[in-house]
Amino acid sequence: MRGKIKVLKFRIHPTMIPIIIILLLSGNVAHYAMILGSLLWHECGHLIAASKYKLIIKDCTIMPYGGEIRLAKTQLIRKKHRLVVAAAGPIATFFLLILALFMPGAIKEPLVYIQFFILLINLLPIWPLDGGRLIEILLSGKQPLYEIHEFFLKYSIITCLAVLLCCILLLPKSAFLLFLFIFILFQNIKEWRYRKYTKAFEKYALNILT
Repeated sequence: MRGKIKVLKFRIHPTMIPIIIILLLSGNVAHYAMILGSLLWHECGHLIAASKYKLIIKDCTIMPYGGEIRLAKTQLIRKKHRLVVAAAGPIATFFLLILALFMPGAIKEPLVYIQFFILLINLLPIWPLDGGRLIEILLSGKQPLYEIHEFFLKYSIITCLAVLLCCILLLPKSAFLLFLFIFILFQNIKEWRYRKYTKAFEKYALNILT
């Protein structure tokens, strides 16, 4: 498909605000800058891949786990292109992780830890994390995207609940992960509630094409 990259909205999700406030109050401004910079770098990987294939981007949002970009006319995008765009974020983070290993002084340890954490979280097979999106794309074939998406959302919600149970058992050490996966669970539930609209829109788009 042809088009040009166009980010209609670029924003930071409201859930990032308390995290930013806590870091600022604790005096870890440099740590916050590394986290935000790492999240932006991760999203740049997705954006560069999308621009390579001249895909149209509806919006880009920085989330606690990384970020989320929404592509226009997803049902028209080739499977290979969707795979590359989904994988580009973790690949960008991996490169920054390797680079961080050669950083001098006190910056090395926190930067390595941040990249490792972002990479590990995003590769989990849960929607809307990159690992979940990659599995969802790989599962797509002859079946319509909305059928695969609905099936994978069920699995993702169950997996989130299992992870949340583990986090509760490991409190207080797992407090941040508990917050993170509660957020991801709500993202899944929200997507599940709107699945009928996604299904209807995709059917309408496919009918126009055929």
